[in-house]
Amino acid sequence: MKLQKATRFAIYALLELAQDPARQLSAGDIARRYSISTNHLAKVLRELGRAGLVDAERGVGGGYRFVANAKRVTLWDVVSLFEAPV
Repeated sequence: MKLQKATRFAIYALLELAQDPARQLSAGDIARRYSISTNHLAKVLRELGRAGLVDAERGVGGGYRFVANAKRVTLWDVVSLFEAPV
């Protein structure tokens, strides 16, 4: 199965954010780490926010934070947000 860019970006972002749920990272921080588009990643992070996996804080010092239950979120939960059903 070949994953769309949005799905891969979502996985990258969640892996980074879930390492330390108390830490906030900006879309730019994550995008630089993986050499991906900040604008595209920001759209993906908004979708993850709507799904209740991340929380966003605006303004200076803001960013994204992992808020889901790490023991209950599966890879399929993330993939199914961005991949069309077959």
